[in-house]
Amino acid sequence: MTIQEIRTRQALTEQGRNEAFTFDHSTPWVEVAGKRYTLVFPRSLFLPIDFDRPIIDTLFIGKMTPEREKFLDQFDTAIIVPSMRGRDEQTKANDESYFNAMRLAKFAPCPNGDFTWTYRFFEACICGAIPIIEDFAECYSGFKFYRADETPVYREDWVKHNRMKVEREMTLDKVK
Repeated sequence: MTIQEIRTRQALTEQGRNEAFTFDHSTPWVEVAGKRYTLVFPRSLFLPIDFDRPIIDTLFIGKMTPEREKFLDQFDTAIIVPSMRGRDEQTKANDESYFNAMRLAKFAPCPNGDFTWTYRFFEACICGAIPIIEDFAECYSGFKFYRADETPVYREDWVKHNRMKVEREMTLDKVK
């Protein structure tokens, strides 16, 4: 089961809904009740952001590949945590340690995932970290982020903008 399926099911369950949905992981998009979303996230992931909290400058937690290692090598002071938890069915659905760590970070390097886009980009936005991307993907349009060759500056206005954009566009409506 893809993370797209898991997150959409979680969001539907939160609302007491049991609807069918369709999705395309490569693009990405999810369609629920005739409405198309880029992705869907459950509201339970949206804990309040404490702007006094960032204690980790740059954090990456995830699967390591030679391509990702090459991208991550440019972040000299980053904390890099190799992990397969996001690929494991048991931890993929509710990995509190991942989200708790991400909530402590100012920046999140976002190497490409299975496609150019990556879930990590949107998870960073939810947690209050500013994404640093390897390559631009259309689904990043309208978000505030840095490219790897830019010098990142932590900006609360960017964090608030990104968080609100995910909340507004990637959570299910309260009412059908």
